[in-house]
Amino acid sequence: MKIFKLPDLGEGLPEGIIREWFVQEGDTIVIDQPMVSVETAKALVEVPAPFSGKVEKCFAAIDQALETGAPLIGFEEEDNAQKVADQPTEVTSSNTVVGNIPSSDTILEPLQTSTAVEHLATPSARALARKAGVALEAIDPQQRPIRVDDVHHHLKHSSQDTPVATDMQPLSMQKKAMAIAMSQSHQQVALTTLFEEANISQWSDYSNMTLRIIHAISQGCAMEPIMNSHFDASTWSIKSFEDLHLAIAIDTPHGLFAPVIQQANHLTSEQLKERIQQLKSQAEHQSIAASDLHGGTLTLSNFGMIAGQFATPMITPPQVTIVGIGRAKTVPGFNPQGEVVTQKLLPISVSFDHRCITGGESARFLKTVLDRLKQPN
Repeated sequence: MKIFKLPDLGEGLPEGIIREWFVQEGDTIVIDQPMVSVETAKALVEVPAPFSGKVEKCFAAIDQALETGAPLIGFEEEDNAQKVADQPTEVTSSNTVVGNIPSSDTILEPLQTSTAVEHLATPSARALARKAGVALEAIDPQQRPIRVDDVHHHLKHSSQDTPVATDMQPLSMQKKAMAIAMSQSHQQVALTTLFEEANISQWSDYSNMTLRIIHAISQGCAMEPIMNSHFDASTWSIKSFEDLHLAIAIDTPHGLFAPVIQQANHLTSEQLKERIQQLKSQAEHQSIAASDLHGGTLTLSNFGMIAGQFATPMITPPQVTIVGIGRAKTVPGFNPQGEVVTQKLLPISVSFDHRCITGGESARFLKTVLDRLKQPN
């Protein structure tokens, strides 16, 4: 039997969740045929067959979390089977695996000794069992790897005297990715945030607010290029970018995504609008290309579309700046003649990494953004 292991899907997380099998045991498959759909932190990825052969065993069940490098599928190659070339396999779809795919001729079995048995279990099930203080050997997995449902079932029917909380649920892949990123940010970044309100009273049209904000950020980066940078703490060095590769935070039922608009400073309003709509649609369908989730040089979070005025947005290293936009509000104010007028104000929060950016640099960036936004349409 030839064992095919779950490859690194390029999302930076050590596991994926099996969502759909396209083949079953006994099927004959051909090279590059989609075998299984795996959910990563950012997308649903179809894993293609690395060679032709007959499927003998599917090692993972639907909704099971599987570690990268763990056995995924086993099959016996035909005598004339086409094997994977040594060179990386090019795949035309943006949602499929690209690159060398590791495999093994050894079947993974539970390690048995004279005193103990190491039970197969999903990473999420192991974590839950460890937290609840339950030994894996006490759980009946029905002749398959132990899953979270098995742990919950055991806890529910356990006769242990010590009460154990059973309402803990594992985070989704998207929430787990966010937890890792935000924990790293909190540990690494010297976060500081400036707050101000942009007077947008002279605007005649508020329907394209995001586009105007992006143009203002582009101008701010032109004034203070260091805000559009990557910082490397290991070498205490910083790289500023001439072009703005803007990551935009998109909230979906599946979780938070931050795809990147490449060279946003060179795009027209119409081009920006089209690109944003495309990325939003891909985020909702979990079909964003992996290449569109990396390389951002500054992030925009328009949380005010839902609620809230000011925030302290968290920076994602190696970026050094994130701009948060709150909900616009109408308030009374004074015009240059001292008359009471109605004003439209847009709350802006600029978080920056104080390890490499000074207060003056961030303030000049913010002032440029404010000056651009107060201009009429």
